[in-house]
Amino acid sequence: MVLPFFCSHRVYRVLPLLSGLAVACLLGLPAQTRAQTPNLPVPPQSLPMGVRGEQGVCLVGPQETVAGEAIFSTRPVFVWQGATIGRIELTNVTEGRVVWSGQPELPVPQIAYHSTPLTPGHAYSWTLYSQGGGVLGTAPFQIMTAEQRADVDTALNALVTRLNQEGRTPAEINVAVVDYFNTQGLWSDAITAAVNANPRSPILGRYVLTTRDRICSR
Repeated sequence: MVLPFFCSHRVYRVLPLLSGLAVACLLGLPAQTRAQTPNLPVPPQSLPMGVRGEQGVCLVGPQETVAGEAIFSTRPVFVWQGATIGRIELTNVTEGRVVWSGQPELPVPQIAYHSTPLTPGHAYSWTLYSQGGGVLGTAPFQIMTAEQRADVDTALNALVTRLNQEGRTPAEINVAVVDYFNTQGLWSDAITAAVNANPRSPILGRYVLTTRDRICSR
């Protein structure tokens, strides 16, 4: 069974990842014997530029920075920096219709999508609006095909098994997942994993802030 969790993934670089379902299962395990302080993942050097909009807004991700890029998650986390946002709107570009609209909890510049899973293989765009209703910026992205997601999910479950056998704690696993995405250049997947991590982690919170700041300073 495939459950959506993570964000950006280049179609031509399908690599072993860790799914949200796998993480959720691990979080219900008894306390592990191994306890270490995880290191802060370092954002990759290949980070893209943010999508610049009105009033100084910077759309971080998800975004399609290279033709053929797609994201793994069908419930992504949207991250930006800059202006005060009134609402966010999600459009299914393939079908030509708006599928969701939400309001962020100010002043947090991010919002997790928890509605109906997005359709594999479809193209989408997300748009930020000011409190007055004006468009601040739009970024496109695409969901991986069902076949590509299934291949990734198979690899993810294999990784979960290995980490569990090593006796990793939930906190270690969360950081390892983010770091894995990170080292593969899958920065948007790493951000989503960090935002959705349970239990919450100051280390992963710093990773999100660092990545966001680097993308928007380019």
